[in-house]
Amino acid sequence: PYLIVGWLWFLGSMFPMIGLVQVGGQALADRYAYIPFIGLFVMAVWTVADWAERRQIPAAWMAVAALVVLIALGVVTHRQIGFWRDTPTMWRRALEVTENNFIAHTNLATFLDQQGQVEEAAEHLRAALAIQPDDLIATLSLGTYEHQHGNLPAAIERYKIVALHAADPDLRTTAYSNLGSAYRQVGDYADAKQCYERALQLSPRHSIAIVGLGLVALHEGDLVEAIAQFSNAMAVEPTDIGYLLLAHALELAGHSPEAQAARQRAGLISPNLEEAQRQADALMAGK
Repeated sequence: PYLIVGWLWFLGSMFPMIGLVQVGGQALADRYAYIPFIGLFVMAVWTVADWAERRQIPAAWMAVAALVVLIALGVVTHRQIGFWRDTPTMWRRALEVTENNFIAHTNLATFLDQQGQVEEAAEHLRAALAIQPDDLIATLSLGTYEHQHGNLPAAIERYKIVALHAADPDLRTTAYSNLGSAYRQVGDYADAKQCYERALQLSPRHSIAIVGLGLVALHEGDLVEAIAQFSNAMAVEPTDIGYLLLAHALELAGHSPEAQAARQRAGLISPNLEEAQRQADALMAGK
């Protein structure tokens, strides 16, 4: 009976995991085996028990054998758990034991970028795209890398790909917003404005795009629009840089008390007001 029970357990619990309904991007995962393998373990354990009983093997010997098996499993489990101790170890291990794993390259690149290891992150992004050219997350991230390194034409091309082809609205919003910033930096304010507006159609509270529209209006000399956009952005997501931009627009419009109030708010929330001012100045200079 244990063979029937174990086999049916295995098949029944494995059925939802064989890919008829895809959950996420993964096709295979160790965790899919945890519950189904209980059925196989039931079959193995009771089969061994029956075999030992038929041959009248002493219980002490079976206990020793079971202990050896458990120790061996404990050793390999401890080794396997070590690969999960942190993010980079897990993804580097995935790259060691799999082939053409663009997801591992992309996720490792994301972690490395967050740690400031941008050059190594870019290498993994390029590796991901060499395997899967239509990996839009890697494309967007590599566009950001090119953007940060001043290679604006390359960044624009990558942002365009994501903006045109991504199904995820958040991904498209980021791509359009970044594309607007890149266009603004090359002096194409008309296309920058269109991209910012497209980002806001997808996500009306995307503060970076709102600030971008404020910068476009500031460049065009439309101080009323610039003040409105910067104020709107600060209502959505207050930042020290945003308040400094608002203060500058208010000062140009002759609203000195309001400008001073905006600077005071920037000072209250800024961990480094001097650095924030430097970045605000760079944005106003079209950088």
